[in-house]
Amino acid sequence: MERYGFSTAPAHTRDYVENAWQFLDGKFANRQDIPVTVVLKVFNDGLVSETRSSTNDSEAFLADALTAAVKELGLTFTGSMVHRRIYVSELNLACDKNLSDIHPNMRAFLDVLSEAIGTKCEPTSIGFGGDPAAQPTFRFERRVGIPFSQNYYWSLASLTTNAHIDILERLERLLGS
Repeated sequence: MERYGFSTAPAHTRDYVENAWQFLDGKFANRQDIPVTVVLKVFNDGLVSETRSSTNDSEAFLADALTAAVKELGLTFTGSMVHRRIYVSELNLACDKNLSDIHPNMRAFLDVLSEAIGTKCEPTSIGFGGDPAAQPTFRFERRVGIPFSQNYYWSLASLTTNAHIDILERLERLLGS
């Protein structure tokens, strides 16, 4: 794991934090040869890779790390050992559209709500998910502490980054119609 220059890495098998061996703040060159900060968490039942760029970079880093582990540590790994992939994509973005445009009657409802509460109200989030026991599938929320006029949002999706961006573009088209 020296190849990634992690700032923090387990020194002993007892260095188990939050049920994982954590390798923090490493560097990995993605397919475009751009350095990406990476985190690797090794659990008893799987691996987690975190980047601040994309799920594509996370997958490329994991593939590289597993290939290196096979060569350097003599481990056995084949693609058939991967039983499930779970994605989480978080994006911060600006959107020219407003959540109050999601339905033609929303503005009238917001006027009534604003009068009843005594302050101007706007929709602050939408979310969609599957079974209540499952992780959130999609959330789109205004950024906390940012004025509504700036239209800054945060979004979370249980998707690859590319699929997440596609869903956000569809939402933006929906808000624009």
